[in-house]
Amino acid sequence: METFFKDIDVFKESRICPVCGKDLIYDIHYLGHLGNYHCDCGFKNPKIDIEARDIIFDKEDSSIKFTLKIYEQTADITLKNGSIANVYNSLAAATGAWLSGVDINDIADGINSFSGVNGRLEIINDNPKIILDYAHNPAGVKSVIQTVSNIIQNDKKLANGRFIIVNTISSESGDEGGDLEIAKLLSKADIIIPASYSAFKSSKFINDFANEKCEIIYTESSKNSTKVGTLGASFEQVKEGLIIALNIINNSKQNINNIIKNKHSTNDKNIIKDKNNSNDKNIIKDKNINNDKSSVNDKNINNDKSNVNEKDISNDIILIIGGEGGLKYSQTILSEVNGNKGGDLGI
Repeated sequence: METFFKDIDVFKESRICPVCGKDLIYDIHYLGHLGNYHCDCGFKNPKIDIEARDIIFDKEDSSIKFTLKIYEQTADITLKNGSIANVYNSLAAATGAWLSGVDINDIADGINSFSGVNGRLEIINDNPKIILDYAHNPAGVKSVIQTVSNIIQNDKKLANGRFIIVNTISSESGDEGGDLEIAKLLSKADIIIPASYSAFKSSKFINDFANEKCEIIYTESSKNSTKVGTLGASFEQVKEGLIIALNIINNSKQNINNIIKNKHSTNDKNIIKDKNNSNDKNIIKDKNINNDKSSVNDKNINNDKSNVNEKDISNDIILIIGGEGGLKYSQTILSEVNGNKGGDLGI
């Protein structure tokens, strides 16, 4: 267990001892405040009857394998949707099933057969790798960023590429403090594209946390408030953000300023805002953004995976995160970009 968590970001959080009120002492963090802990007053983790042991991340398919232990019985588990949050989810499911009298082997079969749900760490494109997750609160975003970061660290090609986030978040964190925490988490990316109005507003916090290589690319449509329930971003907002992300990848050898520019002229106000530029007027204008699907060159679309050379596989990864708008529209937008031909976008 300790070996698995040694090299991944666990986003450590403190927790107060319920007995004496002091901060708990952690031997190891798994995610946030979850982990092995104790207190000087004697309080510590309760004895665990159902647990996950020998956790392994499979680099080939991004799954997580572990041994499910229920009292003295064990079974092998493979989670196709490999996140630490889902390890906890599977343990909760196993506990409920066990208490209902289900045999451990049947429990394992049930967990192993689970292929995930739409919109939860769903890989919707392989080249470039595009992952969709509609996490919209700090806990959910934390789990997703941890999982995608782990995928990147364990893939030699992705580790040399860029982590691009298209943020369609609906801002259901409840307060500005929640938006601040989400901004801090998203600052782990190399490039952030706020697509929704809520993402546009909260992006002002990202500059306070962004690492040296993090860039923020604003879209014109994100300035328009279109939130309906948990939708987050509209079709046009998701499309604009995703097209920008794809064009960045397709033009990886060019300066980003040359990717998103006026076809006919350049205006000094129409620049990319980065962490060193806090002037809210410096927003990319919509007329300077090429949302035409033809901007993703047809020659780059390869529907035959067997013909994709290793050198043609993109090093970059796109995460579409946030409200239901990303979930609802992303597949349709990708289909439009690919000319409704199916297959992957060969880069």
